[in-house]
Amino acid sequence: MSTAFEPRVEAQPESAVGPLPPALLLLMVGVHAPIALAMQASPTLATAHAAVTVVATIWVLASARTASPVVCVAAYVAGSEVLWRQTGAAIPWEASKYLLFVIFLVGFVRFVGRLERGAIVALFVAMLLPASVIPIAKLGVQGALDPLAFNLAGLFALAMGVLFLSRIAAPWSSVGLVAWAFVAPVVAVAANSAMAVRGLGAADFFNDSNFRASGGFGPNQVSATLGCGALLLILVAVREPRASLRIAAVVLTLWFTAQALLTFSRGGLLNLVVALLVATPFLLRRRETATRLPAILLVVALLGVLFILPRLDTMTGGALNTRFTDTRETDRRSDLIKADFKTFTEHPIMGVGVGQAEQYRLQRLVIASHTEYTRLLAEHGALGILALACLGNMVVAAFRRQRSSFGRAWSAALVAWTLTELWHASTRLAAVPLLFALATLTIVDDEPAPVTDGET
Repeated sequence: MSTAFEPRVEAQPESAVGPLPPALLLLMVGVHAPIALAMQASPTLATAHAAVTVVATIWVLASARTASPVVCVAAYVAGSEVLWRQTGAAIPWEASKYLLFVIFLVGFVRFVGRLERGAIVALFVAMLLPASVIPIAKLGVQGALDPLAFNLAGLFALAMGVLFLSRIAAPWSSVGLVAWAFVAPVVAVAANSAMAVRGLGAADFFNDSNFRASGGFGPNQVSATLGCGALLLILVAVREPRASLRIAAVVLTLWFTAQALLTFSRGGLLNLVVALLVATPFLLRRRETATRLPAILLVVALLGVLFILPRLDTMTGGALNTRFTDTRETDRRSDLIKADFKTFTEHPIMGVGVGQAEQYRLQRLVIASHTEYTRLLAEHGALGILALACLGNMVVAAFRRQRSSFGRAWSAALVAWTLTELWHASTRLAAVPLLFALATLTIVDDEPAPVTDGET
């Protein structure tokens, strides 16, 4: 690998603390279950949790001596987004993405400082700007704020995250904490969903996404967040050297997956399966991960097929099986994609403007597009194609920077999750910019000997 792709390795000061004891780490994660129930009972407490998170974020940004705490805070904020929405916290809808952008910006200024290899990121942002002028001209600055924020906040946070994390390398002891920082608030999301399910019977489930089983919030976002947490936990279980954390990761994976199934939203499980399929070839190239991965997947599959799925299907009166074998949603999504392509052919240069494609889409269909790729075409025109090309370049660069097979699996899994989420839910979640940016972070662990002698 040429020196042009040499990452800046995060310096660890002599006074830096080592990995957290497993008991303390699991306590910090587990306490989010009762916190979630309190937040669900009181929107005031939910707002207080968001406020405390913001204050803690400011403190970390000001006092952190290495990049690791900053990245952990970013992961916690992204994981908390659905929790705050689920519990009615009184904060701006896109607050998590705004905060994520600020965290990445401060992290870049404090721990990178130099704008190196940022041309592609700058070009990506530049391709998004011209179409932003159209809603401002049509609606005025005030009227354009909502469509601009809804469609661009996640992409701008993604760009800032890549600028920051593509210049950072860290050992698994730091990266693992980032994964657990995201998982902690996801435990809260799962706890709220589990409490909501307790009062439901077979008559409450039908062949559609279930808001009640999702804790009263959007099933697609709850499902995606739970699936994202499960993905990070599987990567933890594969790489983590401490057995107690591996066991905890597998148990939480089963719980998250079961709750995701009960939302009756298929996106979260689709993201998880695609990410694991893409990462598996890389995980099988090292003896340690090649042994653990099949064992973990076998345990999850056996428990899922023999115990969890039959009970969930019985509980839902067979609706679970019907929902996850129904393909009509694919047909509807195809219609939406065709509508966006039609809009693109009518406005191929600059598109119809950020957030404006829905007006054209409503002429043909009643629902809005959930596919970021065709939205970029419809609303940004040819510049949207260039923006997608820039994303592809970032993916290739991230993969090339990884030195180890697990690092490549990490990047492959996180990119696959992100790109699949963009296909069916655009940038609605702060997890999208977080995971894409994390995919560009380089893992620098020493690993055991490879399975084959051909790997360098």
